[in-house]
Amino acid sequence: ARAGHRGRERHDHDVRPDFRRPCICARDTCPSFLNKKAMCECKGAAAQACYLESERGCPVPSRR
Repeated sequence: ARAGHRGRERHDHDVRPDFRRPCICARDTCPSFLNKKAMCECKGAAAQACYLESERGCPVPSRR
């Protein structure tokens, strides 16, 4: 064993969706008059809310 090494190295795992649960979400209600950036932020917030409400039934929304 190398010096300072305490057993297994720990690393984070991505949260994986549980596809046994349904991914049912309400349609996002972003108003059409928003500019491009605001529309993107609105859809991102709706995707995040969908993920949180589904209790890991839906995949994690991208951060882009």
